[in-house]
Amino acid sequence: MRYCRNCGTPLQSGVTSCPKCGISTPPPSSQPAPISSNRQPTPMAVSSPPHTPPAYPVAGYYGTYSAPQSQQASPYYSPPPSFKAPLAKRTRPGLSRGTSISLVILALLMMLGGVALIYYTAMTRPSQFRAQATATVQTILTAQTQATTTARAQAQATAQVQARITATAQAQARTLQNAYTTATSGTPTLDSTLAGQDNANWSNYDAVGGGGCTFLNNALHASVFQNRTYVPCFAQASNFNNFAFQVQMTILKGDGGGLVFRANDAKVQLYLLRISHDGLFGISVSRDRKTLSPILDDSNGAIKTGSQTNLVTVITRNSAISIYVNKQFVGMINDTTYATGEIGVFAYDSNKGTDVAFSNATVWTL
Repeated sequence: MRYCRNCGTPLQSGVTSCPKCGISTPPPSSQPAPISSNRQPTPMAVSSPPHTPPAYPVAGYYGTYSAPQSQQASPYYSPPPSFKAPLAKRTRPGLSRGTSISLVILALLMMLGGVALIYYTAMTRPSQFRAQATATVQTILTAQTQATTTARAQAQATAQVQARITATAQAQARTLQNAYTTATSGTPTLDSTLAGQDNANWSNYDAVGGGGCTFLNNALHASVFQNRTYVPCFAQASNFNNFAFQVQMTILKGDGGGLVFRANDAKVQLYLLRISHDGLFGISVSRDRKTLSPILDDSNGAIKTGSQTNLVTVITRNSAISIYVNKQFVGMINDTTYATGEIGVFAYDSNKGTDVAFSNATVWTL
């Protein structure tokens, strides 16, 4: 089998020109050698038709056109040609009479307009500006007056609120002070100097580990020398519900002490009003020998610190418990755990041995 040497089209025997491209293809000069039966014919390589490069767009100033790849270059931009047409020479004709009159009238009108503009600018417009400026100033002054009025009203309202708050606080202070005066001005139910034993039957014992309750130097001393413990001294013949209980106490050394009230000595169920050497105070509730829960903790400047003597008062009215130190109100709490019981005093040791002296115990029933 023969093939076209130009396009590779297969040619039949005896064909002298390619039926596809028309190229003349003369027959070979000699016949090929016979092919051996035991060998496979080797296929001839087929030549590929010539490749024509595709068109590729190139950007030009006048638009996009296509050019063969062999003619492509980097895009270029050429400005379009420009030219100026020659000017024709013209002769200038003269003005007619009517045109001259019209121009004179127009000039006169422009002069009159200029005079009017000058008058408006010099006389009328400044008057308008002055009127507008006056109105603006009046508006600013009005706004300032309103702002001043508003500020004064706000200041007055704030002063009134502060005055009402102050008046309310003063009224509450008077009420609390009156409550103290009223509660402590009657005839006492119990009045003891605590210089020695009396009808209240005060506890007098030695505590385990040292300390206890004892009368010494015209005072009842409560002392304790074990960390995280307290020693109570009860008026075992007392039993009060609503009352005012007042006593003088001096922390001779150690952490602090205070008052016991609404107590059941046998069950160790009681309230403790504690005063510390550093001006702190609070109330705790004891439910048994192992359970002591604080329900109030605070501080107050009315409490004298160190070894100074404080006059401590607790006033109970049903669930309301009010605390006074040196006749000044320092705190109040509501609690319904206990309603009645014994009174007494105590000392507590947080981390150092404590000795507290008590004198002049007084109770007023309410």
